Amino acid sequence: GCKILGPKMEKVMNSLDAETKAKFTKVKFDFTDDTTKAASKAMAEEKGIAALYPTAEKPPTGVLKVIDNETGAVLAKIHYKMSEEEIAGTLTAVTSRS
Repeated sequence: GCKILGPKMEKVMNSLDAETKAKFTKVKFDFTDDTTKAASKAMAEEKGIAALYPTAEKPPTGVLKVIDNETGAVLAKIHYKMSEEEIAGTLTAVTSRS
């Protein structure tokens, strides 16, 4: 995963209470090579989120999308330039809407 965003997300997720953490399911797309891209695309199709799989030759990295499991709507985008506090605030805001 993103060498900058990955560790920040791990710290933020570890800081959340169990109830909030339980509201999230992590799905990670790997764009390292053709094999990992194919596996990621198949996983997206299996999980019913194929529409979220990037189609660009070089998809953007360092971006995380918070998706509503029921509607598929993008609730928030988190990027590598955000601080841990900003990420936590975004996740808290998303979960308080539900």
